[in-house]
Amino acid sequence: MTIRMLTMNQIPEAMSIVNAGFEKEMAPLISQPCAESFRMFAKTDTINQMIGQGMIHLWGAFDEYDRMIGVAALNNPAHVSILYVAEEHRRQGISRAFLDTMAHYGVLPNQENILTVNALGPSKAYFEHVGFVPCGPEQQMLGENYTPMQKGAAMPAVHKQQVMYQAPKGVFERSKMPAWLKVVIGLICVLAVAIFIYSFNMIVRKTYESAKDSGQNIEQYLKPYMNPGDEDNSDTDEGSGEDSGIEAIPEYMQKDLSYEISEEKFSENNKDDKYIVSLSVGYPTLSGLKKNEEEINKKIKDFALETEKQIYEKGNIKDRERIIKLDQVYVFDQVDYKVSYATDEFISIVFNDAYIFGEATDQWVKVRTLNIDLTTGEVYKLQDVFNIEDDGFIETWEKSLKDEAGETLGKILPDLGKDNDIKVLSGEDENYPNAFFVDKDGVEIGFSILGEGGKGGWVTAPIDKDEIIKYKTSSDFWKKVTWK
Repeated sequence: MTIRMLTMNQIPEAMSIVNAGFEKEMAPLISQPCAESFRMFAKTDTINQMIGQGMIHLWGAFDEYDRMIGVAALNNPAHVSILYVAEEHRRQGISRAFLDTMAHYGVLPNQENILTVNALGPSKAYFEHVGFVPCGPEQQMLGENYTPMQKGAAMPAVHKQQVMYQAPKGVFERSKMPAWLKVVIGLICVLAVAIFIYSFNMIVRKTYESAKDSGQNIEQYLKPYMNPGDEDNSDTDEGSGEDSGIEAIPEYMQKDLSYEISEEKFSENNKDDKYIVSLSVGYPTLSGLKKNEEEINKKIKDFALETEKQIYEKGNIKDRERIIKLDQVYVFDQVDYKVSYATDEFISIVFNDAYIFGEATDQWVKVRTLNIDLTTGEVYKLQDVFNIEDDGFIETWEKSLKDEAGETLGKILPDLGKDNDIKVLSGEDENYPNAFFVDKDGVEIGFSILGEGGKGGWVTAPIDKDEIIKYKTSSDFWKKVTWK
């Protein structure tokens, strides 16, 4: 087992794990206001905003197959706000390892942070067992009693703000956190860790069979979406502060667009004896288009909800036999997006899609992209825009992939070579669905990895505008990108 600070593209998976545990173990035992408050806190967009403002830091625990099996979070100055370990991996010292990592985060050698926590009823005994002591009288919030507790004797000589993980300035400037949300988050964080530790004491532990060997997590091979240092599985990786995943895309927005872009979200949460459902799908809506506005917005919404429809509304026939055998089925879909390129006539949208369907360990992450002509409503496909069979194109794409994924590229693709590349680029290989998007610098062409035995992930190959234009087709797409 290793513990590493999470990168931005791992946040959706982490929140899926946390929410799955919460809905199964804790939500039925607490008041509705508390449950709703935690759900608001444990959303990817909320956590991302808090990370961007330096308010929270997250770690993940990974098993021998590099599968995420636990999540912990530390709010400033040193308040434990999430401490969750998957049920089948408890009683292995993982919670203690999380607490030790957070105690030594951002301080000089031989010094520790004073960790604080708010312990609900039965969890108080657990925290006393791991060295916490009460630091105030029992209090009440949202109808729940808790005891403020702390661990550690002295504040560090170096304030942790000097070395904590930080997103680059300006990354989150377009999504300022409103005052009401800060207040709600403040209330939620008081209860968050207590809720999860409380569940450890209240839920009857089940004996699980050994986790299925689902292969190594290919996300570790996706160089652009890792913090430097992840490769050595360091237990105390402090992160680089660099953007990752869709946040790293250098977007282009035309000045004085003739239309407005606003955010919409589809969400649903429910639970019965067999199914635990948590869906949160974000997507942009365009208003003020000269024509085809309703048609274009429908295409965007339908595309964003493709995974939701597959795993929830329609179901996947291939999965029916497997699902029927499960006592508990998790249906989660967290979709975040970024508009990477927008002009009056064209828009390119990138979706990061993290989902669970089946057991809590059936976790997948993929990239999906949509490129639309805003004058006609046409959706451009990769194979229609680029001469994918051109030897120069294949060579250029492979070189960019190798630069991005390094020597491990062969571990996430079955084989490199023109025939195999064309199958991926044309969409013939269902295990590696292709995707491309336009950004400020040119085009990125990549794929997701959805083959059996993995957790899923994605990688893209950036090709600058001067190079990619050599391989254009006669598609009207090339009349829409302004940098050509």
